[in-house]
Amino acid sequence: MEANIVDLDLFQSPSSILITLMGSLGDVARGLSLVSPLKHKFKSAKITWLVEPKCAELVSFHPQIDKVIIFERTKGLPALFKLWQKLREENFDLCLDLQRHFKSALFSRMSGASRIIGFDRSNAKEFNWIFSHERIPACPETLPKIEHYWKFLEHLGISAPSTPEINLRLDSLEQVFKKLSIEMTNSYVVLVLGSSWESKDWPISGYQKFIDQLSKLKPNLRFILTGGKEHVAMGQELKIAAGKSEGQIINLCGRSSLADLCVVVKHAKAVAGPDSGPGHLASIFMVPFIGLFGPTDATRTAPYGPNVSIISARIGCSPCYRRSCPGLNKLCMRMIEPVEVVEAVLTAI
Repeated sequence: MEANIVDLDLFQSPSSILITLMGSLGDVARGLSLVSPLKHKFKSAKITWLVEPKCAELVSFHPQIDKVIIFERTKGLPALFKLWQKLREENFDLCLDLQRHFKSALFSRMSGASRIIGFDRSNAKEFNWIFSHERIPACPETLPKIEHYWKFLEHLGISAPSTPEINLRLDSLEQVFKKLSIEMTNSYVVLVLGSSWESKDWPISGYQKFIDQLSKLKPNLRFILTGGKEHVAMGQELKIAAGKSEGQIINLCGRSSLADLCVVVKHAKAVAGPDSGPGHLASIFMVPFIGLFGPTDATRTAPYGPNVSIISARIGCSPCYRRSCPGLNKLCMRMIEPVEVVEAVLTAI
């Protein structure tokens, strides 16, 4: 009888919590909003986050996450065995599987957690639900992803936060600009040049007209271009095509780390670009984000919060959720007018 009382106490007040979310930058940014409410409810609990390398740095910035476990999937079976060893060392009482795929479900079970909470069968994929001990209620796919994550808090009797705002441990803007050899300024807009889907990208002509129109109205405003190595050439082309003075357009594509990107986004006047991770960073820093949406549904995937504005061209095939446009040469993105984006940024700043 006494042992049952102890077990019940651990069940209600876990001392060690695992969050399994190894997904995209946007998903991880959303998921971080659960950490503070969990710590507030379970003050003595140790929170561990299981993540893949591309987002590990972001998770490590959160001051209330006690440990980060990284799954290096490119290393094959040895990495899987190493992960199992690391998970078993922690003796987790509670695991929140926020990813809803087979892989996250398998890793959640590998953790040996006494209590695994996952998505309802109707919202999960790849038989994920089979591995959970408990499941949050079914939700419509139109529900914003971050509110879907907050259902895990409600399942634990915790009130959802009112905003996605998160305080992270980051360098100062001066430190980052000095490292990147950028002249110090607090007056700039971040332009995100691409995403993980080719179909979501706005054409370079859109960015060019946007910069031209906005710089005439705000001549002292600077533009910082962000993206991966695959966007370096596009950034250079845009910089040359815009014909602006040296320093007015700063191409950080392929140059900045995730830590640098966080700082640059946090101090921007506004961020504009397609459905991608930097928009969610803007959201958690409460920086205005102007999202350009075409093949994806903004209701479900757009960043969350009062400072988010969505611009989309409403055509019959949108949203199609295709990574590549099936034949219309990204018409939904090409129809987004630069003047609309300019007006949205002016309103935001």
